[in-house]
Amino acid sequence: MNRPLRTETKGPLTLVHAERFDDVEEVLSRDEVFFVTYEKKMREVSGNQGNFFLGMQNSPDYQQDVANMRSVVRRDDLADIQSFVTTRAEELMAARESQIDLVADLAKRVPARWFMNYFGCPHDNEDELIEWACHLFRFVFVSTNSPEFDQEALESAAKVRDFLDHCIQDRKAHPVQKDDILARC
Repeated sequence: MNRPLRTETKGPLTLVHAERFDDVEEVLSRDEVFFVTYEKKMREVSGNQGNFFLGMQNSPDYQQDVANMRSVVRRDDLADIQSFVTTRAEELMAARESQIDLVADLAKRVPARWFMNYFGCPHDNEDELIEWACHLFRFVFVSTNSPEFDQEALESAAKVRDFLDHCIQDRKAHPVQKDDILARC
């Protein structure tokens, strides 16, 4: 890297903030120098049942998990995803008379609806699903949370695990002819 990157020391770690494309590419290609920092939090989110590939260094387990993910989340789905997202965003915008809250109305609701549809995990309380997702995102990716927030986020993680377990059990008990992630799994 020919230009200095912004760094931040957190205990024994130095966090590097790479924002330019060339810098990000270089960081991602140098596993021996730059380490994934999310393993501990990914394990906590899973209820200490294991790591998730976003929390792993490049390794055989990482390669296997990514291959498994790519077998069910396919590039061929992109056109359908784009169509779904566009339609939901247009519906939400049309329902507003003059103003729209970009974050609350689009950046949270559209992904929640996409998740429920694409993954095959319907939830009768969209706001609760959004809250869980926001908690988990902040828990994993923000390093300055209060211990109280982290506890709340871990409670949300437990609710997400229970919700997903219920979705899987329900799908097994009541199979449907739908091409979504649960069906592919």
